[in-house]
Amino acid sequence: KIYELVIDRKKENLPLVTAQTVIVIETQFRTPNPASQSIIHFDYGQFSTFAWRTHDFGAIYDLYLRFNYRERTAGSGDVYEPKSVQWKVVSEVEATKIEVQGIQFYSFLSGAINRDPSVERIFTSVDLILDCGGTEIQEYIRLGDANLGITSSQDIPTYSNLSEGRGLFSSSYKSEYNGLSLSNPTLDSILLGTVTAGLNFQ
Repeated sequence: KIYELVIDRKKENLPLVTAQTVIVIETQFRTPNPASQSIIHFDYGQFSTFAWRTHDFGAIYDLYLRFNYRERTAGSGDVYEPKSVQWKVVSEVEATKIEVQGIQFYSFLSGAINRDPSVERIFTSVDLILDCGGTEIQEYIRLGDANLGITSSQDIPTYSNLSEGRGLFSSSYKSEYNGLSLSNPTLDSILLGTVTAGLNFQ
């Protein structure tokens, strides 16, 4: 659906400020496939695929992976406390399919979770979060990128889709695919691999 923004400045001789955008709708994952309850696999030297279905008005994407686990003091018998860390897998991409090398996942865990020999941890699940932005957001980011770097003009981006003044009127949609599992080889790598062995997962 098309939405229009109208700003009435309530002053004589000042026209209405207007802008239009088409609402971004839900984006669906293809890989992993929610219908088949896919398991995510990360191999150190291999690439894992993430893909989603695009729509006419979705233009730019951020993909996140949330790693959920439980933690307690080692040997205490206490109730496990739920925790999570979130990894920005890719940012501001216009593609609908990406390849991620497995070592990036393990390196993220190693940097996001503290090594603490006094605790024990258990993996619970992972969630995928996909943020989709409209074409106006895409154009704003493109203009900003064009003004970065050694040979750029260094001007502040002035993109606006308002009829007067400056502003960005657009839409976005957040899609979540929750409760995914990791493959047994991936879990073994978290427990025993050189990058994450010190995190004390059981």
